[in-house]
This record gives sequence, structure tokens and C-alpha cells, in this order.
Amino acid sequence: MGERVRGPGCLTAYGDIFVLDYAARLVNDPRLGGLYDRVPSRLRTFDAAEQAELLPTLEAFLAEGSVHGAAVQLSVHRNSVMYRLKKIEEITRIDLDDPETRFLVHLALRAHRRLATESA
Repeated sequence: MGERVRGPGCLTAYGDIFVLDYAARLVNDPRLGGLYDRVPSRLRTFDAAEQAELLPTLEAFLAEGSVHGAAVQLSVHRNSVMYRLKKIEEITRIDLDDPETRFLVHLALRAHRRLATESA
């Protein structure tokens, strides 16, 4: 894991890679992997224009922690963010009002993205 982060021959403290190591373990957990598979795969069933809005909106909402913060980050009206989040909830059948669900979805999306870029 240290070689992937800093390159071969570099000393890496476990504290520097703990989150990545933890995320890698969680990605292999079928519950989290299933959640990841369910969210993006269902959002990908739409045309390119809708797809281009939904996943970035979800990621912005999870990163910012609020509709307002996501709207500012995406440079759209907060009602647009609320509409998209409602659509995401309907499509994926996840409850974004539940803090634990938000945490797991956020973790799943980030872990898979990070590991995908690590392996590329």
C-alpha cells in the first residue's frame, strides 16, 4: 500500500495510509460494495445529460454536507440540487436523510474512486 502511495523505496508511516487501507478493506466488504454498485450503476441508466448531473450532485452534497453547499459548489440553484437528490433517492432507493446511509454512500463512492485511480 505504501508503494502505491509514495512509490517504491520510500518509507511510509501507517498513519499516512490508514484511511486508504481502511477504505480498501471496506470496498471488499460485500455490503459496501453492493451499495456502491447499486448507486452509480442505477444512475448510469439515464442519458448522458442526466448522468452528468446526478452523480456529481450526489458527490457534492455528500462532500459539502448540505444542499446549499452543494448548490454553491455546482453553481446551480438549491432547488435544482433538491430535485436531483430526490431523483437519486427514487432511483437508488437510498435514504439520504439517514446520516449512516450518507456516510456509507460517501465512503463507498470515495473508496472506489480512489482505488480506481490507484490501480490505473
